[in-house]
Amino acid sequence: MTDPLFKARQEAEEKNRPYAILHVIGIKGATPAVVGKAMLVMADGSATGTIGGGLMERNAVRDAVEALKTGRSSYTKSYDGGGHEEETLVCSPHTVDVYCEIERKEMIAVIVGNGHVGSKMAELLKFLGIYTILYDRQEAYADNPFASECHHCADYRQTLAEADIPEGAYCFIGTDSHESDKDALAGILTRKPRYIAMLGSRRKVTTVCETLSAEGVDTAELKALHSPAGLKIANKQPEEVALSIVAEMLMIKNGGDGSSMRVEVL
Repeated sequence: MTDPLFKARQEAEEKNRPYAILHVIGIKGATPAVVGKAMLVMADGSATGTIGGGLMERNAVRDAVEALKTGRSSYTKSYDGGGHEEETLVCSPHTVDVYCEIERKEMIAVIVGNGHVGSKMAELLKFLGIYTILYDRQEAYADNPFASECHHCADYRQTLAEADIPEGAYCFIGTDSHESDKDALAGILTRKPRYIAMLGSRRKVTTVCETLSAEGVDTAELKALHSPAGLKIANKQPEEVALSIVAEMLMIKNGGDGSSMRVEVL
């Protein structure tokens, strides 16, 4: 692997961002592709390196991006080319076999608000080995030794909408006010999370969602919100609430239903 690809891969791994490596493993016909060539593709379509250019490469990158977004595992695929000089740089038909190596963390958690519950969630997620990104608008709270990344942000809506949060993240909102919860929810929904939960009462949830709906936020996205957050296993202690929310995250990730596994033995 060339130095630029090594550096790009190292940066993606340091940030725990999903990426794909496209490897040329076979060719047939006249093509600028060479067995052993490789390129790195991020989920947003940005890439480092080349596997031969033209329509073949664009199709391979498109498929890699789709695989990253849908959770598909590594795969091998053949790409046809040739016949259009402006597209493939050669005129004769050719085939390129590409192995797409998918690399991703199984789960990334996002905590918005380093309050009583959020801070305990970070501690529990660290224990579970889950990469956690923390955001808080108060600089004094924008740090947690258990979080993998900590960010101070003045504006939740804008910051989260522009944040480098991969699609499919597991997100929790528990800020210091209803207004900032609303802004955080509006921002983080644009990142297409797999799980989104917000701390609060049913009345608060209804008010926040009705306000965002009136502002134009898609109702279907708001219906995906888990709130009040967590499974019904906790009292009001922050540690138990944190556990109930993380348990709900894991239930969604693993396709569970939250029911007891108890078996009648007598």
